[in-house]
Amino acid sequence: MRALGLLRIAAQAEALRLQAMAGRTAIRLLLAAIALLFVLAAAALAHIAAWQALRSEAALSVYATAGILAAADLAVAAILAFLAARSAPGRTEQEAEEVRRTALRAIIAVALSGRP
Repeated sequence: MRALGLLRIAAQAEALRLQAMAGRTAIRLLLAAIALLFVLAAAALAHIAAWQALRSEAALSVYATAGILAAADLAVAAILAFLAARSAPGRTEQEAEEVRRTALRAIIAVALSGRP
C-alpha cells in the first residue's frame, strides 16, 4: 500500500508540475513569437541596407546584388542547419533519463515484492 500511495503522490506532483510548466511554456511561446517579429523586421532592414550599400557604394547591378545577398543568406542557413544537425542530448539530459529509469525500476520492484 505504501508504494501505491507514494506513486499516487508522485503522479499528482508530476501533474501539477506539468500544468505549471505548460502555463510557463505558453507565455514563453507568446514572448518568443513577438521577439521573432522584431528579429524579422531587423533582418529585413539589414537586407535593405545591404542592398542599398551594394547598389550605390559598390555600383553592382541588380542581379549581382541579389546574388550576393542570396549567397550570404544560404551560407548562414547552411551554418545553422549544420549546428542543428549536430545537436545531441547533453550530459544533463542523459543523467536525468537514467535517474528516471532507476526510480521507475525501484517503484516496480517495491510493487512486485508486495512489501508496504
